[in-house]
Amino acid sequence: TWKEAVLHLHLLEGLEGTAQLLATQQLPGWAFSFGLGMTAAWLYVRLHRRHPGDELARKAAVVACGALVAYAICAYLFGRESADLTGAVAGINARQDPLLLLPYSASRAVLMASIALGPFWMQRPFANHPLRRIAELSYGIYLIHFVVAIYVGGLLLGLPTNGSAFSVVLWSAVVLPVSLAYAYLSFRLVERPARQWVRRRSRARPSVPSAPEPAGAKAGAPP
Repeated sequence: TWKEAVLHLHLLEGLEGTAQLLATQQLPGWAFSFGLGMTAAWLYVRLHRRHPGDELARKAAVVACGALVAYAICAYLFGRESADLTGAVAGINARQDPLLLLPYSASRAVLMASIALGPFWMQRPFANHPLRRIAELSYGIYLIHFVVAIYVGGLLLGLPTNGSAFSVVLWSAVVLPVSLAYAYLSFRLVERPARQWVRRRSRARPSVPSAPEPAGAKAGAPP
């Protein structure tokens, strides 16, 4: 409903263009993605309780194959929607269309859940020590990569935006190392000390005394 309303912002006092793009990024626009993540977590626990063993893993592998095909098709359509645009607004523009975004997000969620439920060989590329270390930095990478792309890749270096394979490699070679370095420093200097401080404060906090027993409770208790 939010996405559909964004598409018709031009009916409200001439709000369109940039206003539509900004509205796409607001919290209601991500509600479906949040719901997918919570539903997948609930389904993961429920299926493991009801279907233990290898049968669940085999079925998940089959579902993952279908989800991968659907996700690839949606990714192609997502890219085609903004093929004529460059810069930071390209992806945001594609996210305005609910009929494109909903299946795109849903197919990705099904693929991720199927891998988590699938056999070990499917999980191995994602569940290993190097990726676990990168996962610790994922929030810092998420926060900074867009800023690095705009100011370092775009304004400072003027990297090509023609969509070629070479430009993808070039952008990745610039954005990823800078984002990883920022995320690492942020994790070591801010996030980890903040966690340790909170844990120390939690352990040092005196426990709340329990409520006193009602009068006569001990006297009426059985021996």
